[in-house]
Amino acid sequence: MGQPQWCVVTGLVGFGVRVACRSVIRTDGVPVPAGVMAEFEEDGWVLRPAVRVPLADAISARRVGALPPHYLEQVLAFVGEEMP
Repeated sequence: MGQPQWCVVTGLVGFGVRVACRSVIRTDGVPVPAGVMAEFEEDGWVLRPAVRVPLADAISARRVGALPPHYLEQVLAFVGEEMP
């Protein structure tokens, strides 16, 4: 089984949420280094576009907390969302 795909919730829409995913392979997003969250074992980048996922999936996903404000603000600006 591969590494978990960490995502950042960027907005709410109807019965879903928009999330921006974090990659350790692609480098064309907002840099979010290893250590920013305890679960991030490698440097990574949060990518766009944000994608919509069902609210039920978001609720059942493992939550590890919020990104520090400095990174969250950069991610939201990058994907074109406002602060929740």
